Amino acid sequence: MTPRTTHIVSAPAVQSLYELGRRLFEQGDYAEAGLALTRCLRLIPGDRQVSYLLGLVALQSGQTDQAIAALRFVVERDDSDTLARLAHRHLAKINPESELGLVQRRRPRRRTRSLAS
Repeated sequence: MTPRTTHIVSAPAVQSLYELGRRLFEQGDYAEAGLALTRCLRLIPGDRQVSYLLGLVALQSGQTDQAIAALRFVVERDDSDTLARLAHRHLAKINPESELGLVQRRRPRRRTRSLAS
C-alpha cells in the first residue's frame, strides 16, 4: 500500500496555470487552453473568472453546450459585475431569445412616472 499524499495548492501555482490558459487562448490554441483552465478550475472550483475563460474556449472550439453552461454559471453566481455582463453578451450571441428571458428575470423593473401625475 502506498502512502497517501496531500497536494497543497499554492496561489502562485494556480495563477501561473490560469495565465498559461489565458496565453494559450489568446494564441488560438484552444485545446491546450482548455486543458490548462480545466486543471485550474479543479484546483479552485467555482472560480468565475476561470469559468468565464473556459466558456470562451468552449465557444471558440465549437462546444456550444459547454460554453453555455460555463457562461451561465458566471452569471448565476453573481449577475451584478462586469464579468457577468460580458458573459451575458456572449450568451446572447449564442441564443438571443433564451438569454433575453434570463436578463429580464434578473433585472428589477423600474417604476415609471405617469405624465398625468
